[in-house]
Amino acid sequence: MIDADRPAWSAWLAGAVGLALTLWLFFPGYMSWDSAYQWWQVRHGIVDPIFPPVMGGIWRVTEWLSPGPGGYFLYQATLYWLAFAAFAASLSVPAWGRVLIVLGLGLWPPVWAVSTHVWKDAAMLSWFVLAVACLCQDARRPSRGLRLLALACIALGAAYRYNALSAALPL
Repeated sequence: MIDADRPAWSAWLAGAVGLALTLWLFFPGYMSWDSAYQWWQVRHGIVDPIFPPVMGGIWRVTEWLSPGPGGYFLYQATLYWLAFAAFAASLSVPAWGRVLIVLGLGLWPPVWAVSTHVWKDAAMLSWFVLAVACLCQDARRPSRGLRLLALACIALGAAYRYNALSAALPL
């Protein structure tokens, strides 16, 4: 039997292992032409509306803390693994099931490959997964705060892509 009141440490531990593995293998992240151009914009204080301003703003903060793409990649990878851990922690499954959910979804090749790039898609995905985690937890224990947090996560995810509305509407 699962004790719903106990913290789901197994999910958070699996997320930490996934984050460590991602950083060890891929730090400071892969950069395509798009991400390199956005990094150039960040370094020169330019805002091009074709790229998400939210990503540029966060990258400016991480650039100040850790110059280069590594700071933003650390933010992105942490958000990615935090989202999957929060999702698994919100489910009523045994500890081993939470570990399998975090590592199975987080290391699933098509999803993990996107997360290793400094791309807006990885952050959008992570914010949407975090929204689903909030909604799953709200289904177990209804809370207006969790629904508002889910709405904030959906808004942040949608801020990364102009066409993210189609992914946000079902949530």
